[in-house]
Amino acid sequence: MNLRINSINFRGYDAAPLKRIYIEQEYSAPFADELKAVGMTEDIKVATIHDNLEWVQDDKSIIEKAGGPFLISSDKASDNFLCTIRSRYKMPATKTPGYLTGGNAFIGKFPNGEKWLISGEKNKTQNKEEISKTYDIPPENIYFLPQQNYHLDMFLRPIGYPFILVNDPELVMQNIDKLDGTEEEKETFRQTTANHYKLQRIFAYYCDVNATVKKLEEIGFIPIRIAGDYGESFNFMNAIVNKHKNGTISYITNSSKCSNKLYSSIEKTFADDLREKVPYLDKIYFIEGKKSPARDTNYIMEALAYGGGGIHCMTMEEPNFKTWA
Repeated sequence: MNLRINSINFRGYDAAPLKRIYIEQEYSAPFADELKAVGMTEDIKVATIHDNLEWVQDDKSIIEKAGGPFLISSDKASDNFLCTIRSRYKMPATKTPGYLTGGNAFIGKFPNGEKWLISGEKNKTQNKEEISKTYDIPPENIYFLPQQNYHLDMFLRPIGYPFILVNDPELVMQNIDKLDGTEEEKETFRQTTANHYKLQRIFAYYCDVNATVKKLEEIGFIPIRIAGDYGESFNFMNAIVNKHKNGTISYITNSSKCSNKLYSSIEKTFADDLREKVPYLDKIYFIEGKKSPARDTNYIMEALAYGGGGIHCMTMEEPNFKTWA
């Protein structure tokens, strides 16, 4: 697919200029300095919060209300945390019954300025009118997508309306041949990855990539198939996207770098694919955190494998609403 940068309307959280990224004090120490270094390069402040909830993205979201930032949360957020947000950042903050798990929802804008929201079909039972009121988005602009995984941010990533990256397992399996390892190592990894996808198919929410792509096309988005989920420790769909003033974007995602040569080569293969498919991409950052030599992994790989979440799950974005056209 050939994408021209001047044909893209960059609006919304999917490719927003980011003002601040929040990380949880109790869980972010292994990668905090790394993310702060990225923040300095990208002109994004990285703020540490304390609520003792590892998956910051899932329980809290900063939306735009009355032209400014407004934090909404699930019931899991503590009252002390909400008070801190109000006092330290002068930001309204409240728990709300219409809250959607942050990892399972993305917000953006159409070219006419109207907001849209996409969420996973697991949320379809929630009252759309209540969601509309919470997020200040017209009910007709709220869409529910078939899910390949438990949250949207594990298998797709908006990169500027109308384009959305969608993980394609078939492309993943094809790309294993490109990895840096022996044929025996590749075959072992191929079986591990196949088992990863086989396990996903037993869950009630599961759908294949074609169902997601079809639904996205029906509601006016342009899905871009890419190999992004290589198994429980390797997920590059789980990412933060920052938009620059010149219309380019940077992509911040999970690293596969470790002492294992084959594993380490996966992120380069993804980077090559991403640059080929997204010509308006500027920088790619792979966050790894502290190494774990005993298991040939890094901190982020272990968070994905044993906790089911990566860098997007462990952060909360605050867009710069003043420049969100």
